[in-house]
Amino acid sequence: MGKMIIFFIGCTLTFIGGTLGCKAGDLTIIIEKPTELLSKADLKDASGNEVISILNKGVKGSVIKSEYSKDFMFYKIRTEDGRVGYVLYGDNLKILSSTSADE
Repeated sequence: MGKMIIFFIGCTLTFIGGTLGCKAGDLTIIIEKPTELLSKADLKDASGNEVISILNKGVKGSVIKSEYSKDFMFYKIRTEDGRVGYVLYGDNLKILSSTSADE
């Protein structure tokens, strides 16, 4: 049930943010604060999860998919320079629809 609530909240926030739904391929993330790019959709202290790199403010990534761990929402992204990994949803990033990202 917790995952459903997080999904609903994520979709609602995404919709309010200017998108027309939760279709991952239509979303772009812009990093607002230094953010860890993780190897898994889980907290970094989880077994086998590693910090791939630190993304600096202004880095853009296209959303491949969204995933949910027990209590958190993650986006799997591909940055403009080709790095792929997961970022934790929070105030460290801005989510835009593909139409608003192009403006």
